[in-house]
Amino acid sequence: MFETDLPEHLDRLGTTHLVIAGMTANLCCESTGRHALELGYHVTYLRDAIGADNLTAYETAIRVNFPLVANAVVDVEDFFDALDQPSELPRKRDTVRSSDGLKIGSVQKVVPSTDGSQGHLRVRKGRLLRRTFHVPLDALTIVGPGQVRINLPKLVIDKMRWDRPPTNTRAATAAPAASETDRLYPSTGPTGHSRT
Repeated sequence: MFETDLPEHLDRLGTTHLVIAGMTANLCCESTGRHALELGYHVTYLRDAIGADNLTAYETAIRVNFPLVANAVVDVEDFFDALDQPSELPRKRDTVRSSDGLKIGSVQKVVPSTDGSQGHLRVRKGRLLRRTFHVPLDALTIVGPGQVRINLPKLVIDKMRWDRPPTNTRAATAAPAASETDRLYPSTGPTGHSRT
């Protein structure tokens, strides 16, 4: 995709979503998805249709890099199951998963959009320490039989401000303030001290 005329052809065809499979997970597949996302495409990686030259490269790509780059990282079977389903809202008790495939919780209620608020899912997380999330409908990437995918990895979902129902589109999807990004992506310097 990089420095080719593929984006022109995709735009001409009205393409908005790209599904990526192939070789090499940590090079070709990752850079193609990253560039496509930068161009505004919805990107899905098919985790079991992608290869790498070693297990470490593969696992790092599908478990760390792809969830940060893509809207969804799914198995081929889950992808085709979602295609076979008519586009509809999730249902109560559907399993909610992050873009890296980790379970977040289950749908308690689907709240439709109104003039004063954005549509969202009320999601119950945890068995012992129960917590409720209010996930905006525009954060959903795949609604398949019995499951829903969110366009963020679990690490980031836990830091989103989804503890209350959204009152408008901007409030529901707004990224955290710059002063809060250390909580999302903390880093450590070579001496082991936290960087700020």
